[in-house]
Amino acid sequence: MKKKNVILVVLVLLFILFISGIYAYLHAFDTKNATLESGNYEVSLHEKFVSPDNWLPGEEIKKEVSVTNTGEYEAAVRIKLEEAWISTEEPYESLPLSQDGNPIALINFANPDKWAKIGEYYYYYKEVVPNEETDLLIDKVILNTTSNVICNPVIDEETHTYFGNCIDTSRYKNAHYTLNVIMESIQFEGMEERWGISIEEVQSNLL
Repeated sequence: MKKKNVILVVLVLLFILFISGIYAYLHAFDTKNATLESGNYEVSLHEKFVSPDNWLPGEEIKKEVSVTNTGEYEAAVRIKLEEAWISTEEPYESLPLSQDGNPIALINFANPDKWAKIGEYYYYYKEVVPNEETDLLIDKVILNTTSNVICNPVIDEETHTYFGNCIDTSRYKNAHYTLNVIMESIQFEGMEERWGISIEEVQSNLL
């Protein structure tokens, strides 16, 4: 009788392991340029960026962000961007990312037809197959100021003249700007279950 009970317990454990294995989707998480590996699941974040010594108003800075699948499984990819402006003078406070809806740093999205913004993440529009690189999410960042002001030009329909809705940005003059890129990927089959987002929803919300 005991032998039968042992066999039954082993069978139950094997069943549990089988069920668990179905839902144990491989995933990866990255904040820099490191390669992430789990068995034959390997996805890496690529970022081309050179920090300028003196970022001038209106100057474009290259910051190219993409993801490559170098593993053997199809992957779903999403990216979160975290911005911050920090003053370099006392009290060393965090500064707003924008004023009256005008971003101080203007992020340029290189392929709006390939990425969707849902919640705080940008999702790639399809599965990334092995040996494939995604289209760029962003390619540059622009300091959106002129001298010490940021302007939002508007047109008066009667006079056809421009009016500058300008804001003083002098406190950003010596501030530090950071744009962190956080990449997360998961085996494509587990995207909807783990992230709660379907690829159809992504494709219907492209930038």
